[in-house]
Amino acid sequence: MNIKGLWSVIFFLISFLGNVCGIVSAEMTETETAMNETVAVVVSDRENPLELSIVPGAETYVIPESIVFDLALTNISRNALMVRDLDEKSTTCNINGQSWGQKNSSGDLIVVLNPGQTIRRKFKVSGKNKPGPFKVSCSYGMGLNGIRPSAEYIINIVR
Repeated sequence: MNIKGLWSVIFFLISFLGNVCGIVSAEMTETETAMNETVAVVVSDRENPLELSIVPGAETYVIPESIVFDLALTNISRNALMVRDLDEKSTTCNINGQSWGQKNSSGDLIVVLNPGQTIRRKFKVSGKNKPGPFKVSCSYGMGLNGIRPSAEYIINIVR
């Protein structure tokens, strides 16, 4: 097998495993070396192909109104990715000091996200009994090079 064939096999394996795990989005480019032989190079699509965001139902809530927000995971890469659903096994949230979800555990591989596609999970939590900020921060268990998609949002509670 020549060097070009070997690089093609390596690229295929990296691309396949990355898409199955949902952590690598790559493309292959060819560059010329000084000896005029073609070598395949793996180029990362983005630092992290997934974006996590918190979408509140409202900017402010009145005491003791329930607080509603969506957690959204979006594929910002150019490739379809297999990801875990947004559940307590794949996502960790701190909702105003209360933990939800489990760290370092894996959910089920059940969702294929096409480029630009988003999956959502709706949260409804009891409101506060005093005015002030209501902080929500979440982290998704799948990432690239140890960097996990995360989001933070502060909702205002008024009388």
